[in-house]
This record gives sequence, structure tokens and C-alpha cells, in this order.
Amino acid sequence: MAYLPSALSSVRQVVQDYLRSADHLIASLVNDGIPLTEREREMVETCLKDLSKLVVPTPSR
Repeated sequence: MAYLPSALSSVRQVVQDYLRSADHLIASLVNDGIPLTEREREMVETCLKDLSKLVVPTPSR
């Protein structure tokens, strides 16, 4: 089962990368004057909130 921590670390990294990319995309849209609709904003916030729950701090040993 030594592969499990490595797999979890990989998943965590992918989720963190996705969150950073989503934040960057939203900032770019807003900076370029392309506002999100209320529904789009709610969808993005919900998705980001759900994804951020997957990235929990790993306790140090």
C-alpha cells in the first residue's frame, strides 16, 4: 500500500493546480471586462468550494 500516499499526493497536486487555474481564469475574465453572470459566478464558487474540500492539509509526521 506504499503507492497510496503517492497517489493521494498526485491527486492533491492536480486539484491544487485546477484551483489555481480557475482563479486565474476568473481574474482574467474580470480584468478583460467580461463579467460573469450571477449563475456562472454561483457555479464557479460552488465548484471551487467543493474542490477545495478535497485539498486538506496533510498532518506532518
